[in-house]
Amino acid sequence: MNRTVDAFDCLSLAIITCLVSKFLGKMNASSLPGFEEFSAPFLKYAYPGNERYKNVLVPYLANLFHVALSEKRIPACWKTAKISPLYKNGSKLDPNNYCMLVVSGTLYRLYAIILRELVTKWCVENRKVPDTQFGFYPDRSTIQTFYFKALT
Repeated sequence: MNRTVDAFDCLSLAIITCLVSKFLGKMNASSLPGFEEFSAPFLKYAYPGNERYKNVLVPYLANLFHVALSEKRIPACWKTAKISPLYKNGSKLDPNNYCMLVVSGTLYRLYAIILRELVTKWCVENRKVPDTQFGFYPDRSTIQTFYFKALT
């Protein structure tokens, strides 16, 4: 099989384990749960009796995410989400006055954050994002475009 220079390789289990540990620590424990049996507090605070020990779920989650990345597939249950209408303004009888609020599962949200981190890092290292891209890019802001336009 011929590989291109732009191929994205699955990383080692050790790197994914570090990322899972990092983002579990940053996880908002009060975030809404999805359809899964795993709530955010359960995942974040799964310590064996004392918080000075490591989270006991990290190796299992890292292994799960590593398999998903290696096989380029996610579990079918991660593809479901809770959808709730959120009223904006105007007549409550008009469906156009609502936007949909989508809450995906806790495990999928954690996986997506880790995947975003990996892809962003790969794009930065391989210079795949043009210099004119400011939004959704590390250490850049859309406000910077105003400074560059003012200089030209």
